[in-house]
Amino acid sequence: MRVTAFIVLSAVVFAWFGGALAQTNLPVHVQADLLRVRIDDALTRGRADEALALLDELTVLQPEAANGDLALLEARTAVAAGDFSRAEAVLARMLSVAERGSDSYNAALALLASLEQQRNTRLSALLRDARRADTLGQFDLVEETLTRILNQAQQGDPVYGEALRLLAQVPERRAQLAAAQETAARMALEAQAAAREQNLAAQGRQALLDAERDIYLSADPQAVLHLRWILNSRYGVRSWEAPEPSPYLTEAERPLLAQFRRDSGATAGLRVEELGYLDRDILLAAAGIAFEPRRPDFSAADRAERSGDWISTTLGDDPTAGDFECDALTVATAMRPLPEYGYPVIRLSAQREGSDGDIRFRRPVFDIASEIDLRIDGRQIAATNSDGAVSVTRFSEFMQGLRAGQVMTLRGVSATTNRMVTYEFSLRGFTRSFQRMAQLCSRPDLLNWIR
Repeated sequence: MRVTAFIVLSAVVFAWFGGALAQTNLPVHVQADLLRVRIDDALTRGRADEALALLDELTVLQPEAANGDLALLEARTAVAAGDFSRAEAVLARMLSVAERGSDSYNAALALLASLEQQRNTRLSALLRDARRADTLGQFDLVEETLTRILNQAQQGDPVYGEALRLLAQVPERRAQLAAAQETAARMALEAQAAAREQNLAAQGRQALLDAERDIYLSADPQAVLHLRWILNSRYGVRSWEAPEPSPYLTEAERPLLAQFRRDSGATAGLRVEELGYLDRDILLAAAGIAFEPRRPDFSAADRAERSGDWISTTLGDDPTAGDFECDALTVATAMRPLPEYGYPVIRLSAQREGSDGDIRFRRPVFDIASEIDLRIDGRQIAATNSDGAVSVTRFSEFMQGLRAGQVMTLRGVSATTNRMVTYEFSLRGFTRSFQRMAQLCSRPDLLNWIR
C-alpha cells in the first residue's frame, strides 16, 4: 500500500515538474502570450484572484510592460477581485510614467476616477451579503466577508464602522443562535411529549409534528419568527399586536399558515390537514417576503384631530363622565434597524376628573436588562427601564423637551429581536395636540405640564 502511494505521488510530482520544465523551455514571448491566454480564461470564469497571481508571473517575464498595458490590465483585474488598494497603487504608478494625454494615460485616469464609486458599490454589496449570512446563521461567512470589507474600506467610511460593529457582534450572535437552537430543541421535544401525552390517534399528525421538530432543530429561530410575523400581520385577529416571541408555531397560527399557503399557491401535493404544518419550502417562501412593520392608525378614533405628526383624541362615550379619557399621541416615524413587528406609540393621557395624568409608551418593549437612552434633539433625558417599559425620571424636563423639541429618539435592546433598536418620534404638532387634549377633558391645569 505504501509503495503504491509513493509511486503515484512520484508520478504526479514528475508530471508537474515535467510540465513546468517544458513550459520554461519555450521562448519568453511565447510564455508571456500563454500567460495572457490563461489570464483571459481566468477572468472569463470569474476567477479574478487567479488572474492576479498569473499577472504577477507575467510581470516577472515582461518587467518592461509593468507600467504599460500590463499595468492597466492588472488594475482592472484588481478591481474585479475587489483589491482596490492594489488597483489604486498600480494606477498611480502608471500615471506617474505614462505620457500625459496618451490613450493609456486617459484610460488609467478614467479608471482611477471611478475607483471610489466602484469601491463603495462593492463594499455595500459585501455588507448586504454579510447581513444576509448573519440572518441565516452563517457566521464563518460573516467573518470572512466583513474582514474583506475592513481590508478595503477607509477607516472614516460609514461602511467601515458598520462592518467593525457587526464583526464585534459575531461571537455574541453565535452564542445567541446556539442558545436559541437549544431552546428550540427543548421546546420541540416538549411539544412532541405533549402530543404523546394527549394520545393522538392520527399518526399522520404525529408524523407532521416530527417533521416540524426536525426543522426547529436545524432552522434559524429568526426565520420561524419572520414567518409568524407575516402570518399574524396578514391574517391575525389582532394583527396590530406582535405575537409572543417563540421559536415555533402556536396552534392558533396553524390555520393562518394554511391560509398563507393557499394565497401563495403552495398547496401542491399536500392534503388539507397538512397545510397548517411547517416545512422548509414555506420557510423559504416567507424568507423572500420583506416584512413591513405595522403602523397604527388613529385617524378614525373618537374626536381625532391631527396636528402635525400628533393626534388628539378621546376614549369613552360620555364626555361628562369622570373616567372620560383624553389623549395626545404619536407613532414613531422611524426605527432602526428593521424589522420590528410594529412602530411604537407615545400616548399622554388624562381623565376628566383627576389631578394628574400619565405617559405611556405602547411598544416598544425592551429587554428587562437593557439600558434606556432617551434624547430630545440630541440632549439626553433621564429615563429608566421598568420591567421592559420606559419610565421618565424627570417629568418636567421631559415635558419641556416635548414642547420645545423637534425630534425624540429612544434606544434600547429589543425584547423581540434581542438587538439594539432606535426609535425616532417627531415632535411637530405636540403642543397643539396637548392643548386640545386638555380642552377635551376640561382640564386647563394640564397646561402647567408644558409651561
